[in-house]
Parts: sequence; C-alpha cells; structure tokens
Amino acid sequence: MTEWGDAVVDLEPYLQRIGLGGPAWVAPPKPNARTLCELHRAHVLSIPFENIDVMLGATVDLAVGAIEHKLVHRRRGGVCYEHNLLFAAVLEQLGYRVRRVLTRVRDDGAALLPRGHSALLVEIEGERWLCDVGYGCDGIIDPIPLSVSTVRQGPWSFELNHGEDRWRLISGDRTVLYSVTDVEYRRPDFEVAAYYLLTHPSSPFSTSLVVQRATVDARYAMRDLDLTVAYPDGRRMTERVAPAALADLLRGTFGIEVGGPETAAITEFIERHRAHARIAL
Repeated sequence: MTEWGDAVVDLEPYLQRIGLGGPAWVAPPKPNARTLCELHRAHVLSIPFENIDVMLGATVDLAVGAIEHKLVHRRRGGVCYEHNLLFAAVLEQLGYRVRRVLTRVRDDGAALLPRGHSALLVEIEGERWLCDVGYGCDGIIDPIPLSVSTVRQGPWSFELNHGEDRWRLISGDRTVLYSVTDVEYRRPDFEVAAYYLLTHPSSPFSTSLVVQRATVDARYAMRDLDLTVAYPDGRRMTERVAPAALADLLRGTFGIEVGGPETAAITEFIERHRAHARIAL
C-alpha cells in the first residue's frame, strides 16, 4: 500500500478504456516519449471531465483503486485529481518518473486563486514533460516538453511561458490556463484542494453541473443544462438541453451512462441552485 492506496492498476482494462487494447499492448510498452504521448492523447480523448458525484452527494475518493473502479470499470469521468492521479499510477507502473503537482489556475495577475488544479511532471531521458489529462475540454491533448515555448496540437495551439521558478500554460486565445512549479505535493495536499474545489460555495464545481470532453476538432462543454461546442476557427454554438434529454445527451456526447434516479438528482440539484441564485439577486 502507498499513500494513494493500492496504486497497482489493472493495465488491460485501463488500456481498453482508452482505446489502446490489442496485440501491440500485450507486453508493457517501453517508457519513452512516444508511448507517453500515445497514452496521454488516448486518455484525454476517451475519458470525460465531470463532477456528477457532487450532484449525487457522493464523495470523491482519491485512492487509486477507487478512481480506477469509477473511471475504468464504471466508465464514468472525473475531476482533475481523479484523472491525473490515475494516470500517474499507470505511468509509474510502466516505469516513468512522475511528480504530482498542484497548479494555480488563471495565474494572470488579475486575481489570486488557490492551487486547486492538478497536473503531472514526467521525466524521460533527462527531459521533463508537462502532462495533464484532467483539465477538461480546453486543456492540452498531448504532453508538452518543458523546454519548448510554443506547440501546436492539431488545430489547437499552446504556449509555455518560462519564468524564474514556474511555467505558465497559455492557450491559443491568450488565456492563461494555469502556472506550475516543480514542487511535488502529497495526498493530504490533494485532499484539501479537492475539498475546496468540490464544496466551497465560490467554486463552480460545487454549485453547477460541469461536463467536458475534448476531441481532435471540437470541444464540448456542459454547464448545468447549457451545452457549448467550440471549434478551432472561433465558432461557438450553445443550446439549452431539456431535462428529459439530459441522459441521452450525456450518453451520446460524453459517453457517460446515468440512470433515471441519477438524472432526476442532477436536474433537481441544478434547479435548487438556480433558485438560490435568484434569491441572492
């Protein structure tokens, strides 16, 4: 046992979950940059970001075994901690050196936010890479070497701004996604960050349904019952989803299966928080 619980992941179901099952992956692949990039991209494109457990009143367990059961065997998505802690365990099992870090979101000088988002720094043959499979639809699809300044990932572009003791990840529209340092954080740090993210009233993840999925050529973002699809050319399309259509949309667009009672709990949560927001106004 480690501080992350039983950190041994059953690789075959995980690889099947991210679409990499088959003869080429029967033997554990070598821990090199090519394998890292293939695993990272497959995870991002296969497992969505979502905070449905908040709607259902369930807690988020950061033990790797619990995360694996949820994301792999139950075929659900998760928040950043779940994604990146599972990915870290997989990488370490394959022989990579991994550092778990907490980043400061929107670190652009306009507001000071806590280090509430997780990411990974992975070392391969003396080079460090930024990995992040849990940012949601606006995040990176492939890992980025910390030595580069700009990178294109299909139609999407990112920039790494190199500071004295940190790196800032900037998207193609000049939005600062977050800043990261090489300080490694431990499980209690992640638990405190997760508690804030999922319970603090100022956090959107504690008061709204958030479901996101990235594809190679579009980004899908659900906030409560509003679905937005963003394209690389700047087009954005938003539609309001009827509560009765929510389960079908989660299944068809995000690959998330929810039953009738769960769908009812989600819509009731959304309506309750909307009512609170109207009263506050």
